[in-house]
This record gives sequence, structure tokens and C-alpha cells, in this order.
Amino acid sequence: MNVVIWGAIYVVLSVMLGLFLFKEKQIIEFFKEKEKIMAEKIENVTTEKKSKDKTLGDILTFIGIIILFVFFLLVDKTPDSTMPIKNMVIYIVFGAILINLIIRKSHELMILISAVMLILSKAMFNIQDVKFYIMLIIMLIIGCLLMLLYKEELAKSFHAIETTITAVVIVLIIQTFFLGNYVVPTASMSPTIEPKDRFFANMILYKFTDPKKGDIIAFKEPKDNKVMYTKRLIGEPGQTLQIAEDGKLMIDGSYSGLPVAYEKDGILGGDKIYIPKKGDKVKLDKIIMIGKGVGKDDNGNDAIGTDWSGLQIADRHKEITAEEFLNIVGTKKDLQQYIANDSSFNKDDINDMKNNTYFLYTLKVEGRDEKILPILDFKYDSAKLEKLLSGETLTLDHDYYIAMGDNTKNSLDSRYWGYVQDNRIKGKILVRFWPLYKFGLIK
Repeated sequence: MNVVIWGAIYVVLSVMLGLFLFKEKQIIEFFKEKEKIMAEKIENVTTEKKSKDKTLGDILTFIGIIILFVFFLLVDKTPDSTMPIKNMVIYIVFGAILINLIIRKSHELMILISAVMLILSKAMFNIQDVKFYIMLIIMLIIGCLLMLLYKEELAKSFHAIETTITAVVIVLIIQTFFLGNYVVPTASMSPTIEPKDRFFANMILYKFTDPKKGDIIAFKEPKDNKVMYTKRLIGEPGQTLQIAEDGKLMIDGSYSGLPVAYEKDGILGGDKIYIPKKGDKVKLDKIIMIGKGVGKDDNGNDAIGTDWSGLQIADRHKEITAEEFLNIVGTKKDLQQYIANDSSFNKDDINDMKNNTYFLYTLKVEGRDEKILPILDFKYDSAKLEKLLSGETLTLDHDYYIAMGDNTKNSLDSRYWGYVQDNRIKGKILVRFWPLYKFGLIK
């Protein structure tokens, strides 16, 4: 999206927020009057059949409890190491809706919980399961019907719903487009940012300018395409990059000036790489097979995952062709589940090569001799991935970057999963606001 369009979007959003800020009282009174009129119309229509409606409400409540129980069994509650509170949030949501159904009053709370979680669940708690969102939609509809059937104070309920949803939408607009609110759960950016530090990010800057070397950025990681990461940007499009023997970073053959000594880990190792830019032509180089084993996650806990040390030992990794890869996985569909998939495997998968192996690919850029790391965005585009596996050349329509953690020994970053596509970068980390005694700009 170009600068002109983003400029227009920010003008519209700024006007909307400004109107609400300076005309809040008038706007609230306008909505309250409309809510009162709507409530009176509904109450006049339904006054004559109170007893029948209460019976229907009781039946619908029972049906709602059954539906809620079924979805509780169906919703994915697999622990998420990147978002430890995810399951707790799911339990709280189910519990709160169940209590609201049982007490059979104040159904606007049930409506609010469902509506707010529909808006925030993915962004704030990394809840990906579609069944969870189907449950929220069903509970939202049931809540609205129960509020009408039980003849609750509709004007008051409408106002509570409108006020809460308006507040959530405003906060979401501010966080998405103006000032992002983030936390780093691990020590990957220590000592610059410690675990559990909270900070604001400038979400406007990169809509109008390109990220620069040394910026600490907030971006959506490409490996699983689920959570926001915070790392330091160390390489820009069109540059070459290499970690020297002393761990210092070399950019275009010269020391970068960054003070961190980086570990030669992952698929990057100590090789000299080229960072692709828009317009470059790329094709598949090779596919690498790495075994899975027991290791440590970012919090130091035991976890089953990729044995990256195998890359440094000849008989613990293998390079294969696209044809061999397709023979192993046995399909040309849903290939993203096999590429750069770090998920655990159980004892039933121990002899299943497609599940107990981490598959990663490297690329070639036309006219360049340097090593090219993976562009994992291709795995989410089945058409492009099929072209790569067929040996076709793709012309890049994005710029790419390299991002690493300052705590290089405890950071899952570009060394392992490759480049960050430009449209994944959302904001520049600006200021730490928690803990309060560490308040200040982050550099």
C-alpha cells in the first residue's frame, strides 16, 4: 500500500478519533437517545407475551449450555509456549458465559464477552481455532435472543454494549495504527529488553519510511505466522551479511558497527548471505532435512523440536531435491505443514520421516553467488510454492530483511527461519513503560 493511500487512511482515522475526543458527550447522548427509542419499540412489541417468552428463554438457555459444553470439548486447548495464558483465557471465557447462562440475567455481559473476544482473541491471545470463533458467534446470537426474551432493561443493556464495543474498537485502532502495546516474554533481547518488559511501538513510521539497520522492530514471525516477535533489524534489502569469526557482523564486507557478538547458529551459520530485494529473481536451490530431538525452548524448558546442531554434522542432516521431498511427504497439497514445522512429535511418529524431520529450503538469486536463506512466506502461497518445487523462477514483489535478538544465544531469529518480508514489519519499538523504574526510550 503506497504512501498516498496510507496518508488518506490516517487522515480519516485521526478525524474519527478527534471527533470522539472533542465531541464525546454529544456522541454519547445521540446514541443513548437512539438506544432508548429502539428499546421502547422492542418492549412494546413483546409486552403481551411475557410468560411464553420466558419459557422460550429457559429452553434456549438449556440449548445454549449444551452447545457451550460441546464446543468446550471441541476447541483446541493445546498448550502454546509462545502464549502461556492462551488456555487460561479460553477457560475463563467458557466459564464466564456458562455462569451468565445459569443465572439467566444481565445477558449483555454474555454479548460483550463474545463480541470483545471475537475482536481481540487472535491479536492478543493467539487463539487460532476456528471452532472457538464459531462458538463466540453462536453465544453472541443466543445472548441477544435471551436479552429480548427475558425482557431485561433493554435501553441500559444496549448502552452498556455500545459503550464497551466502542471503547474496544477505539483501543484496537490506536494499537493497530498509532501506538502498539507489546511485551517480550523471553530473554531473546536481553539486556536491551528483559523478559516481561512492556513497551510502546510507533505503528505509523514504517507506513511512510523503510526500516533501518539497528531499529528494534515488532513483526509477525514467518515460521508459524502466528505471533508478534521483537528483534533488532540488522540487514537491509540488497546487502550482503556474514557473521565473522569474532562474532561481529559484516555488512557488505565491512563491520556493521553493532556491538553484539552473534553466534553462528541455524541455517545461516558463518556463511555469507545476500538479502533479496524487490525485483530479484529467485528459484529453489535445495531442501534440507534436519532431525528432531529434545532441546530447550526460549524459557529454558525441555521441549521436543529441531536438532539444529545437526546442521554442523554431516551425517545428522541431508540435502535432497524437490522430487525427493514430494516423495517423502506423499502429497502436493497442504505442504506448509511440513516446511519449517517445529511442532512436537509423539512415539507413533518416531519412524515417520515426514513428521520427525524439519524440512527447510534455500534459494538462488539470479546473478548472485551468495547463499540465500529461506523466504518462508512462500509456504503460505501454494501456487508460488508449487512453482518453486517445479523448478520455476519467481520475481520478488517485496523487500526482505534480517532480524536477530541481542541475546544471540537465546533467540529464535533469522538465523533459523530466514528473511522477514517487508509487510510483516508493523512498528518500531519506541519506549518502555513497564516496569516503571525502567521507563524510557529503547535503543
